[in-house]
Amino acid sequence: MLWWVLLRCFLLLQPQELSSHEELWGESTVAQVKDWQAAREAARVAGLEAVLRELWSQRAAPSLFMGIPADEVDRIQKIVMSKKSSFLIGLSGIQENRSATGAYTFRALYQIDVAGFLREIKRLLLFSKLRTVHVYLESTEPAWAAADWSSQLSQPGLSCVVKTEKLPEHCPVDFCIQAQSRRSAEGWEALIRLRTTTRIEAPKPRRGPRPKPTEKSADESFSTVATVQQGLYLQLPPALLSRLGVTPTVAVQIQSPGTLDFAAWMQVLFLIQRQEPEIVALRTIGLLSGRNTAVFHVRQAPGGRDMWFKGLYLGKNVTATWKKRADGVIELQVETPKTLPESRPQ
Repeated sequence: MLWWVLLRCFLLLQPQELSSHEELWGESTVAQVKDWQAAREAARVAGLEAVLRELWSQRAAPSLFMGIPADEVDRIQKIVMSKKSSFLIGLSGIQENRSATGAYTFRALYQIDVAGFLREIKRLLLFSKLRTVHVYLESTEPAWAAADWSSQLSQPGLSCVVKTEKLPEHCPVDFCIQAQSRRSAEGWEALIRLRTTTRIEAPKPRRGPRPKPTEKSADESFSTVATVQQGLYLQLPPALLSRLGVTPTVAVQIQSPGTLDFAAWMQVLFLIQRQEPEIVALRTIGLLSGRNTAVFHVRQAPGGRDMWFKGLYLGKNVTATWKKRADGVIELQVETPKTLPESRPQ
């Protein structure tokens, strides 16, 4: 009961103008309906596509694709549209009309996850190819080692999977890592082996079937030391991170004006994390000089584009502008629509 009361209080504190989703009308028409259920499903999908195309032209195109080649924009649009159902939260209202000629018109109010929609577009802009690394830990490694590896390799475009089996002869993904710790003169030492595998295609002969491709693996060795075992994987070797393409974490401090209340500021932080693929964690929240302050820990894409704050969506009719000061602090200005006074009947 106490949990329910706290949840209701939290929801009441949330401003209604800020939201990660938006409701948009989508309409489609199907002629000569024979199967009513199939027509309804086809119309729903067509209406969803129409809504996402509207979001694409209004939210993404004006702010995210300046200077991007047209062929890459088309590639990203095809991928995003193929995942259209993942951005659908629900339907608020449905209108179905069937004319005397048999034509069927479907009009629905779609609830779309706009923040997730923009995040997926930004991720595809930053990383054309997703990479995967498998970390194989020895059975003697403590349980917290898996969490440390996942945290250190947390970066958009790089997926980390921790395994407890033996390192395979040929790496099935982009990178395979074997980690093992032992005592040393400095305290503890971790031996890290990085394995990559190249697939070599054999030339096709004039006659007969093509020979099977061969796989060639190469290993690289790294090591790290720490006075206590718990600190072994908190700082991975820079050469290993460079080999994996992992950029260092950068602390980004942002501030909002004092006119933005703390409840709204917390929701702004949530929406920023939902949209920015570069963000690893939000470590510090505080109040400085009457302003809401937050520190994001960010990994920028190696050699990629910086999409920070571009196309930021906080809610319907909410505008967000930002500027970077000389000391590196980013000031975020959020303007919400003013509530009109209720008109009382005379």
